[in-house]
Amino acid sequence: MKNKATLVLIEHLVMLLVFVLAATVCVRIFVLSEKLSRQYEATDRASLEAQNAAELLKKSGIDGYVKQTGAVQTEENKWVVFYDSDWKQTEEKTGKFTLTVEYFAEETGFLWQADIIVLSESGSELFRIPAAGQK
Repeated sequence: MKNKATLVLIEHLVMLLVFVLAATVCVRIFVLSEKLSRQYEATDRASLEAQNAAELLKKSGIDGYVKQTGAVQTEENKWVVFYDSDWKQTEEKTGKFTLTVEYFAEETGFLWQADIIVLSESGSELFRIPAAGQK
């Protein structure tokens, strides 16, 4: 009788160990999927903001873009817009995301080019899009 009880106890411990291992794998997969989901969501939103900036540049030029977005000029041909974690514009340089417009006008004054870059808080590039147009 004692041998049967020991075997049942060992069987239950083995089942418990298998369950714990399976639960650990599932939790790790859920954590990884959440991380990837946030990363892809940020990339999607970055592409949307960059495309909106490109369309606004084409419609209004750099002066209209700066007026409508409140972009801050950091260098001669560079303007930056800061976003918080919910993708709402903020004036703080500590924003989670930054959208940078590098604007170059041709010497003739009729054509322009711009690189629109969205960076994460860590400085990694989320999205980049070129834009060009006429004044």
